Amino acid sequence: MKLIDIKNNFTTVQTSVFNSELVNKDFNHSILAELSKIKGVLDNYRISFIEVKGIQVSEVCQIFERINQAGKPLNIFDIVVAKTFKPSVQQTTTTQADSGFYLRDLIDDFRGHNNSEFLKISDIDYLQILAV
Repeated sequence: MKLIDIKNNFTTVQTSVFNSELVNKDFNHSILAELSKIKGVLDNYRISFIEVKGIQVSEVCQIFERINQAGKPLNIFDIVVAKTFKPSVQQTTTTQADSGFYLRDLIDDFRGHNNSEFLKISDIDYLQILAV
């Protein structure tokens, strides 16, 4: 079952589970209790976000860095990825298309196309190699 169905059609999902062979119309079955817990989490979970308009990517990267370091510390690779990120731009009549730049995708793609054990090094090692 999908989480969106639990969120939006809980009664239908609960009835379906209740009538299933697994639960067999047992009101105290643990599956029904877990289903209710999931519904509670989905109804009460809060997501924080900040909408930023009209600023440059470099400024967004600074905001990203400050916010994320307050919660989960970023390593140097995460910071470099954020600071070097360039979004892709669609082609218009006056400009050419730009594929953008995302360092994490480039390194993951490089790892995926090369089967050498030597290339399976850490993200930090890749940064050091690029710096040299």
